[in-house]
Formats: sequence, structure tokens, C-alpha cells
Amino acid sequence: MKAAIRMTLAVLPFVFLTACVPAKISGQKPDGTKIKIQFYPGGPKLDDLVIFEGKNYFGKVSELDNDPAKDIRFTLNEGKIFIAECTAVQVDKANTPKCMEYEIYRSDDEAIPERTVFYRPRWY
Repeated sequence: MKAAIRMTLAVLPFVFLTACVPAKISGQKPDGTKIKIQFYPGGPKLDDLVIFEGKNYFGKVSELDNDPAKDIRFTLNEGKIFIAECTAVQVDKANTPKCMEYEIYRSDDEAIPERTVFYRPRWY
């Protein structure tokens, strides 16, 4: 019995860590440079997190309308804003439209300039 409890306590932290899996998002800047970011959704009480070039950016992602292919906005805690519109939609097997590509049309930071394109994230 004690061995089972010890084993459970030893494995429990790894179970919680597996829930922290990012979406790996790739894209391309207007000059053709490839770009990769990681996105961790935070939820209602925690900030969302974007990791780009080894730096953490905390803030909130929000949708701008009720369309299935929604435009998105990422507002950093420090006030910078990035807004992207859906530029390519694909319909899945359930006949639900999904955005496959976003283009930044407002950027408050040159690290991710306007006209940067991001592709649909892959969850790991």
C-alpha cells in the first residue's frame, strides 16, 4: 500500500506537467524570414503566454467577432497590441470552417511586423 502511494506521488507531478503543452505556431515575416512561436493558453484566471526568440510575452488573446474564422487580438500586459485577420479558411470533415492562416494587420512591435503571416497551430 505504501509503495503504491509513493509511486502515485512520484508520478503526479509529471501528469500535471503534460497539461502544459504549447501550440507551436510557424509563420513568415514580410521579408521572407521564417518565424516560430509557442503559445500557452492561460484560461480565465491566468494570462496567455507567447514565447518568441527566447522571451516570454504575457497577455490575453481575444476574438474580434462571432465568425467561425475569427480575427484575433493579442494584448500584452505591457500594453502592446497585435491584431491578425483570418486570410485562409478550410472546411473540416464536420463541415466546420477553420482558419488556416492569419495575417498581422496591426503590430505595436517590429519584432513581429505587420503583414507577418502565421499558419494554423499544431498542438503537441
